[in-house]
Amino acid sequence: MDAQDLLNEHSENLSIIERLGIEKQTVIEDILGPEILQKITLVEETFDQKIQQISERNTAIYDTVKGETLSMGKTISGNNHMMCFVPGKISWDTKRLEGYSAAHPEILSFRIEGAPYVQMRKRTENTTIVGKSKRNAWNSLKVRR
Repeated sequence: MDAQDLLNEHSENLSIIERLGIEKQTVIEDILGPEILQKITLVEETFDQKIQQISERNTAIYDTVKGETLSMGKTISGNNHMMCFVPGKISWDTKRLEGYSAAHPEILSFRIEGAPYVQMRKRTENTTIVGKSKRNAWNSLKVRR
């Protein structure tokens, strides 16, 4: 098997896992019956409302602390979480510097190239080839563990 075959097998396995999860939920619902499912739905709605309220409050807190962190220019630490300040990334115009290096090769000693890396992404219907031109059409694959 080559890498493409293995990647296709991986994709098929994810589909099988998703279908098995749906089958499992169907069997559970059949066992529980409509009366118990109705009670479960009521409990879920009650807790979902509480969770939604707290989540909305946390979004407001997050935005406030993020703003404070940016204005202070330093990391803020709480008991369980930190809002980490990361200074802006400095970048250079690579094309222009490479042109400049033709006349001034001494600057090439300052050039650092990072190691390549691989990232698995889920293809969308409108994706036909793998490559930089299609990168924005891909969604990151989220694997549940």
